[in-house]
Amino acid sequence: MEHLDANLDLILRVMESEQKEIINQTGGPMDGGPLFIQLSLSKTWLFAVYEIVRETCDVPCGGTKNRSVYCRDASCFRCNSLKPVKDILARYRVPLAKLQPMGRDVRQRNQLPSIAFNNDDGSIAWLTMTASGEPEEKLSRQEISDYILEMLLKIEK
Repeated sequence: MEHLDANLDLILRVMESEQKEIINQTGGPMDGGPLFIQLSLSKTWLFAVYEIVRETCDVPCGGTKNRSVYCRDASCFRCNSLKPVKDILARYRVPLAKLQPMGRDVRQRNQLPSIAFNNDDGSIAWLTMTASGEPEEKLSRQEISDYILEMLLKIEK
């Protein structure tokens, strides 16, 4: 169970690669059961990764001198690199998991994300909307995964 999110990422990358190949051959993704499974696994992956990052981010940093969870120290990887990842994931995870718009201020709430498909990488994508209903941001599961992996690779350096 400890590597569930990594296994899901690997399985999804294989599915996305297959979808991309099918898109190149037919002009559209394979739908039906395979697409439903890909969508379900993508949401599960998003929820799992969000929880891992949230748990990491919500533990008070040793460098903080007040009640804040974040220390704002420029050299602190957790506070400066993982917090933005958590914020990106939350824009999609919170509305999908809770079925309600994200944000405390009603004027700043985004609408529930729409499910889309990214033909470029063969992955499921989510499209957030502004409070007025205008498209705001479309981000694919693979783009989110790549961004997180890049952040984690910085730990090694």
